[in-house]
Amino acid sequence: MRDAADYIRKLPQPERDRQEWRLAVQMLIDAAEDRGPMLFARMGIVRALEAHIARTLDSEGQGPSHDRGQGNLKCDRDAI
Repeated sequence: MRDAADYIRKLPQPERDRQEWRLAVQMLIDAAEDRGPMLFARMGIVRALEAHIARTLDSEGQGPSHDRGQGNLKCDRDAI
């Protein structure tokens, strides 16, 4: 949880203010205070990261519409 919180703190303020990150932060806080499951915190972080990566790729002109596959982000373990 500490690594996730440190990562979020280092994000630029405009990125941190995005709804995906605000929701991830809330889920992380809930998990840290035993008011919510850790799985929800993890899901919130993953969704916020995926949205950030998608925006980054789109802004660089490398998004899904530029022949980069279906736009699905997968981990190495998903390739098996």
